[in-house]
Amino acid sequence: MQKEIILLIVSIAVFTSVSTIPAFATNVQVYIVNGNSTIGCASTCFMPYQVTASVGDTITWTNLDNKTHTATTGTTNYGPVGVFDSGIIEPGKSFTQFFGTVGKYRYFDKTHPLTTGIILIDTGKTSHAELAWVNGSLNLLDQFGNTTTPIPGKSVTITKDVYNSGGTDATSIMFRLKIKNSTNFLVYDNMIYANIGAKQTVPISFSWLPEKPGSYNLFFDANPSNTIGDTNENNDITFDSLMIFNGTKIDETLPQINDNAPEFNYNTTIVPEFGQLAPIVLATSILSIIVFSSKRIISR
Repeated sequence: MQKEIILLIVSIAVFTSVSTIPAFATNVQVYIVNGNSTIGCASTCFMPYQVTASVGDTITWTNLDNKTHTATTGTTNYGPVGVFDSGIIEPGKSFTQFFGTVGKYRYFDKTHPLTTGIILIDTGKTSHAELAWVNGSLNLLDQFGNTTTPIPGKSVTITKDVYNSGGTDATSIMFRLKIKNSTNFLVYDNMIYANIGAKQTVPISFSWLPEKPGSYNLFFDANPSNTIGDTNENNDITFDSLMIFNGTKIDETLPQINDNAPEFNYNTTIVPEFGQLAPIVLATSILSIIVFSSKRIISR
């Protein structure tokens, strides 16, 4: 009988621990920018230079350069410290690291030692404003607020949502949109100010008059120098792209909005856990104990 009691206690402990494990975690994206190997890149090679995540989150480095790089804890002066080391990240490849402890992690690129970055891991409890551009929320509107297909010579309103996941309001925040054409020439640069209440999503709008057809890249930025206590700098930057068609005839083979453009976002991903299996584990354990006990009683 003592053995059955021990098994029951173990089953309850497993049920309690499994059911209290969080079912979600977050992956934070860091980009190794193109041209990283150039002299003077320093704190602008890893974008963003400093990111904040919570215990249990992961961080992924993606190499957009045409050279190999690493993400290695340590500093240029003192070298690696052994917490994590990506090894060589080939062009176009990624490396993901899990973080389970609160702390500040400085890291650098062993192939280009002047390239550095900072990772801040906190408990995930935010009492200040935290701004994030909402992935997939880009909209193109006409003067009446209806979804439209942009054409040269016709003004279009570009909107993208921003979410404040923090516990306080963000007031008078500067938001900026830069638009570059396919030759990387800046054709638009504008800033506006907006208030984002705590736990609220607000569309940020910019008016643009495209002059020529073609492919354009959109660079959205929530000013990282905002003094609101916003620590998730990786949320402050995002990219999109769109196509301006020549006249009213639309080439259906070309995308109007490219949802696959690289984005700096705080993407929530499901981490496999046992939360939903916990009742089954408990029920199976109890049934096993009952059957085992019945056999012992019968055998006596």
